[in-house]
Amino acid sequence: MNANPRGLNDGAASHPRARQGNAGFTLPEILIGSTVFLMTIAGAFLTFTVHQRTWRQSEVWMEADREANAVLHRIVYGMGDQPGLRAAAANSVQTTTNANGWALSYATGSSPSNSIAYRADTRDFLLLPAGRTVGGGIANASVVLRANVVVPNMPPRITDAELAVTIVRREGLFEVERDLETIVRFRN
Repeated sequence: MNANPRGLNDGAASHPRARQGNAGFTLPEILIGSTVFLMTIAGAFLTFTVHQRTWRQSEVWMEADREANAVLHRIVYGMGDQPGLRAAAANSVQTTTNANGWALSYATGSSPSNSIAYRADTRDFLLLPAGRTVGGGIANASVVLRANVVVPNMPPRITDAELAVTIVRREGLFEVERDLETIVRFRN
């Protein structure tokens, strides 16, 4: 006699609740889940690399800015015991150029002979007489002396100098070019 009152097959494999021990995901479910997971990881990695690259480029940019500021600061205010261009007597300032760059000579009350030389071959500045090198990686530098009529009916005299520095930094894939200018007004 049949112990099953409904007359259904008593096989455990045919009963839906009997497969609970073998529960799991089907192949399409696994493929869809893996695809969503991999897309999420790829998006996070892409976001991370883009932000890391932007951060590094900003860092190289700031390094070039700091270098340009430091170079102009040392030229204008001096280094150590050597006075900079800010202390120069206006009537003593003169420039000379050569194939390798230019030099700006000036005298101060404490030092009769000072000069700042831009050397294109080494891409740096040299402060003389101390012989200190200022900055590096200076792609271009220029100086313009401006003369104005200070006293009527007298010849114009030099009143200020305009300095411009271009710093180029290359690091890996990044190349940054920073231009910085300043004007030094002579007090005397």
